[in-house]
Amino acid sequence: MEVFLEQRDIVLNDIPEEVLGEISKLSHLSADEEVCGIIYDRCKNLKQCQNISNNKSNSFCIDPYVFIEYDVNVVFHSHIIGSSSPSCWDMDSSNKINIPYLIYSLRDKDFYLYNNVGV
Repeated sequence: MEVFLEQRDIVLNDIPEEVLGEISKLSHLSADEEVCGIIYDRCKNLKQCQNISNNKSNSFCIDPYVFIEYDVNVVFHSHIIGSSSPSCWDMDSSNKINIPYLIYSLRDKDFYLYNNVGV
């Protein structure tokens, strides 16, 4: 039996303002480390996840079991320094799991949705 990961074609407009506002709020409450979590249930809900990275000020890591428990539409995290543009690591990991990454920049107070839909 072959298993294929479904690519999710999400656009920023699919994510409700309330969800974006909550991500911004969570990010500013923890401005010294990257905040991370998931957006699920057709982009209607979010779950903040514990950042289990060893270097929380420069990276994030989410417990893999979260991806088993939820039908994840988007992974979100904050950049505490710099723009919301995805790093090479962000793009690579998003591509590997076929889930878009929503990045919030504390500096610029804006979002970037990385959604690689290439095959």
